[in-house]
Amino acid sequence: MRDQLIGVKLSAGPDKPDIRLETALPMPRPPGNGDNKHTKSDKIILLWNSFWDMPGWGIGLGGEPFQRLRCPVKNCQISEDRSRLNESDAILFHIHQLKADDRPRFRFPHQRWVFWMLESPGWSHNYQYQKWNGLFNWTMTYRLDSDVRLYYGRYWERPSVLKRDLNEVVKSKSRLIAWISSNCQTHSRRFEYVTELEKYIPIDKYGRCGNMTCKKEWDKDDQACLKMVGRMYKFYLSFENAFCKDYVTEKYFKIIPLDTVPVVRGAADYSKFGPPQSYVNAADFRSPKELAGFLIDLDKNDTKYIQYLETKNKFDGTGYFGVKWLPSWCELCAKLNNDSEPRKTYERIDKWWSQSDCAAKNDISNGE
Repeated sequence: MRDQLIGVKLSAGPDKPDIRLETALPMPRPPGNGDNKHTKSDKIILLWNSFWDMPGWGIGLGGEPFQRLRCPVKNCQISEDRSRLNESDAILFHIHQLKADDRPRFRFPHQRWVFWMLESPGWSHNYQYQKWNGLFNWTMTYRLDSDVRLYYGRYWERPSVLKRDLNEVVKSKSRLIAWISSNCQTHSRRFEYVTELEKYIPIDKYGRCGNMTCKKEWDKDDQACLKMVGRMYKFYLSFENAFCKDYVTEKYFKIIPLDTVPVVRGAADYSKFGPPQSYVNAADFRSPKELAGFLIDLDKNDTKYIQYLETKNKFDGTGYFGVKWLPSWCELCAKLNNDSEPRKTYERIDKWWSQSDCAAKNDISNGE
């Protein structure tokens, strides 16, 4: 079997293109390791390392996840057993928790090495990505240009518009702005932004970054608190922890089904992630003071505020814990079964996934 193994390049020169298309190399699949559940038609997805100590990366092991998700293509199995390396069709590397030298020594030509990352480059800027140049075939991240996209959440159009008296919804609200956060020191300086914003408009801050708590004990996805926010508050601060390309997390998606208007602050084009006229974008204002003025005026104008709720009535959505990146695994399984998928290599993964995609935002003034 050793003559079937090929070495992989450890680096790529700076003159190499970012992505190189290859001619697929025909290579018979090696035999299984005695697992009766594995057949020649199965596609094995090997999780090479851990994802925050979550078994099966939160999706599960074996073929059950693809059956449970009702994927169009179901002949895939997820494994954490490194002894199945040779028979694996895709090897997923969670880069954020991976040492640069923790990699297989050889690779079969039919295998795809997958760069898997849910966090933004802002939280792993010291990682030596250049040591992985020329090794990855696919990317699996939250970015829209990934080969397989990971989902922090999603939204969709309702089959029919919700029929409700929105004037009564507005009248029932007793508070203005809520913010739930326990991560206060971030690359986006969102805590500093909120601190300046509340000089001009009242903000109720829940979690470790504030002094308020929910009456009910929080569950893991904040459902008790979110129901309270949707019922009592007109606005919710959906501020990201980093300004990175396409980085929109559950902080936004989990607000979509609620009767509150999210105020977003991030580097993404939000029109690609949610319906227009359903959120307020801090990027449209030069300073927190200017944003506060807009929110104060919107609070006083029920007609304009209700227009946001009317848009939200047409859509539904779910955040992080409701999706768990599930569509991504169906897409990965389908790609592994698509013989027409062009073979490619990311020669400069350090350029494709770079801190340069995350920019500091100069929108925090001194209140002038």
